[in-house]
Amino acid sequence: MPSPEMQVVPWRESFKHWATVTTLTNMIRVSGISSACVELNVHVLQDALQKHSSYIIGTWHNNAYFANWLLKGRSVRPMISRSRDGEIITQVMENFGFKAFRGSSSEGGSQALREMIREAKKPEPFAITVDGPLGPIYNVKLGIITLAKMTGLPIIPWDYQAVNQFVAEKSWDRHKLPKPLTVIFSAYGDPFYVPRKLSQEGMEAYRIQLEEAMMANRQRALDEVEKLKQQGVDRWSGKIRFFLKRTFQ
Repeated sequence: MPSPEMQVVPWRESFKHWATVTTLTNMIRVSGISSACVELNVHVLQDALQKHSSYIIGTWHNNAYFANWLLKGRSVRPMISRSRDGEIITQVMENFGFKAFRGSSSEGGSQALREMIREAKKPEPFAITVDGPLGPIYNVKLGIITLAKMTGLPIIPWDYQAVNQFVAEKSWDRHKLPKPLTVIFSAYGDPFYVPRKLSQEGMEAYRIQLEEAMMANRQRALDEVEKLKQQGVDRWSGKIRFFLKRTFQ
């Protein structure tokens, strides 16, 4: 029979896991409900659906948690790693109605990729954190290039930035989460296509091009944040002042 010490550890781990998922879910909801969100270039999503019935959202790993709020309602199916952090992200996403493919460049990625290719004809877009699960930060891996090549679907770069946000400075991806009562810019880049007949040697060139496109889209959101900061929008009055300006300008 297991000793009392052996029985306590799983309970503590289980509680810690539950508390982390619950806390993150509630933080996302509070920030999302209390903040103003502006979508940039969002029409590209509808255009992609009309032309291809689906698309692939490519985003950085540090956008993963708040994607639950900003992408909810779009029927997106993300690929999430099988790591411990990936399990937390998966359960948080399930709380917002998402259904994930499990895999990454380090474990289970090939199986998840094959499953996504089979599902490509469904009107359910995909989402991939292109620098996950372990980085380096802002370094696109080849998995999303392969998926776009095999399916013919466009990659839509996506990023968000908030006027005020928490940043995990010590994490490899400097993960971020908007603070309550702020203004958030959700930016979509132009569609990025990968030729079906692209050679293995040519994939690296497209990987670099996509990385540049995603960094440019990130900068677009950062530029909008900087404009508001220069206008004096702060955390607590940001939402009210921003909407008043848009309404009565």
